[in-house]
Amino acid sequence: MKIVRTRNRRLLGALLAAAAATLMVAESAFAAVDWGPTRQVSSSFSYNFGGGLARSTKSTTSYLHAAYTSVKVGGEFVTDDGPFAGVYYRRGNTSGSDWGTAKRLNPKSEHADGGVVVASGRVIYAAYVTYGHWFDYDPAEPRPITLRINSNHGGSAAWLSRTLAFATRVDRPMLAPWGTRGVLLTYTDADTGDIILVQCGDLSAEASGCAAGTVGTTTNGEGSENGFVGLPVVAASGDTIAVAWFDGSGGISVVTKEGGDAWSDPAALTANQSGDLSATAKDGRFAFAWMEAAGVKVRLWTSAAGLGTTRTAASFSGTGTYKNGYSTAVALAGTSTVGVAFGACRRADCTGSSSTGVDLRWRQSGNDGSTWGAASTVGSYSVSSERRMNDYASVVMTSAKKRYVMFNIGNPSFEKFRVVLRVGTS
Repeated sequence: MKIVRTRNRRLLGALLAAAAATLMVAESAFAAVDWGPTRQVSSSFSYNFGGGLARSTKSTTSYLHAAYTSVKVGGEFVTDDGPFAGVYYRRGNTSGSDWGTAKRLNPKSEHADGGVVVASGRVIYAAYVTYGHWFDYDPAEPRPITLRINSNHGGSAAWLSRTLAFATRVDRPMLAPWGTRGVLLTYTDADTGDIILVQCGDLSAEASGCAAGTVGTTTNGEGSENGFVGLPVVAASGDTIAVAWFDGSGGISVVTKEGGDAWSDPAALTANQSGDLSATAKDGRFAFAWMEAAGVKVRLWTSAAGLGTTRTAASFSGTGTYKNGYSTAVALAGTSTVGVAFGACRRADCTGSSSTGVDLRWRQSGNDGSTWGAASTVGSYSVSSERRMNDYASVVMTSAKKRYVMFNIGNPSFEKFRVVLRVGTS
């Protein structure tokens, strides 16, 4: 049976499709990153669209945390009469070589998608969106967000569940750790175009709660059946928070807030036509990555210096080995290291065939993007006919020179797909 993810791609919006249709990427030489073996994270017929990987440390032991959607449940493909699409959580060891039993996060009686996960100290937060129908998808139906919380590194503690009553019809959730126990969540209100930030204390503690507020607005998706689609991302470091989103002009807006200060006025991260936005923060440094016609772009922000120069992490060329690209995942390490993973297409339309496809590429800089090392391939189309497509990475990068990259692999017709992980050392 063939599962086509048309509904999911509609939810991500025409923005991503348009970006993928116009962007081009050129090949670079391999970097000095030693990529370990490919590890299977999920069962077959599973995928993630980014934000699905986290890492936590307990004493001297580290854990990996993954979230993904499965459309084959109990040996059967999902239907609108059941079984229902599930968002699953799985904990892995520090190398990703061993993964525990997958835990379904949404009830078996409902469809869910868009699973994301973060680690905030010992507390693991996962979020997903619930849908009334999968094949007979109705964009007017409620699409609420549910948070799941585990207080012990994803281990033996019970998983709490909290549905966000103020998130009734959304594009998707994105998460960021906040402090040592809390979490930040952002989404677009599909009815109004408001960019909403939800700030939650330690939800593993009974006394904590969440507060939601509007930080901006978008006109992207106005008039479409899905409503407004800003696809916001959020990052935090200490008391400083940044939220960025597609504002409807084709470009990206960003706002920041430091401690108890008011939100800044929206600034243009880029005014150019763009897509595939990602964000991260570490020790006062914030990084954003996205796609433009000219290539993969990265821009840093700090409280002291504001927005830095837009850097090009990968330049694209219609005559190069890579002729297009889509999806970004940016990460920070140390005091000046930034890395980005992206899908690099060997055909202009980013489709695969029996002899070509999409590679998952990695490139990093040791000086905040002023110069970049050579790119390397994390997931290659040439491995097998079942791995022509390698895309939608989630990345964690540590100061110990480890690069954890989780991504989708699949054949060109999406009749086979799953989630895998590779660990790179540089």
